[in-house]
Amino acid sequence: QLTLPEIQTDANYTFVYDYTDLAGNSMQKQIHELTLDREKPEGTVTVDSLVNGAASKVWNRLLNLISFGYFGKDSVTATLTGMDETAGVAAMQYLISKQPLKKDDLTKKAAKDWTNYTKPVKISADQQLVVYEKLTDCAGNIQYISSDGIVVDNTDPVPTVEITPTTPKWGK
Repeated sequence: QLTLPEIQTDANYTFVYDYTDLAGNSMQKQIHELTLDREKPEGTVTVDSLVNGAASKVWNRLLNLISFGYFGKDSVTATLTGMDETAGVAAMQYLISKQPLKKDDLTKKAAKDWTNYTKPVKISADQQLVVYEKLTDCAGNIQYISSDGIVVDNTDPVPTVEITPTTPKWGK
């Protein structure tokens, strides 16, 4: 029986050992690797082609309050990043929602609701949305990140003018 030392620090460990009994019988050198990772992965959601304020905005956490205060005209592009120093990132996925979602809502979403992220996502006009990122590291830790609310609108406004009173009280 092999007893390993107690491990407290998140890291990748390699244990190498061999054994020879009292009769001189030995076994080949054994190598065992172990990763201890209790930290969630980190990442960002970046949205480009915004028309108010900066042209690009980066978020790195799940927002509790969504304001729908960012605007794009014809389309915007969402780019995701993910990293995990210890175990590495196993999956980077995204979900585009028309309404704000809480962490509980995100954890209840089925696997089919999430899309594997492979390249920047172009989001077309005439919708309001929130971009959610789900990062899973190789140890199974999950992190959720969101953009704030984004309104993408390329519909020209149609002003209406109403004159009151409709009949002037002076002249003809």
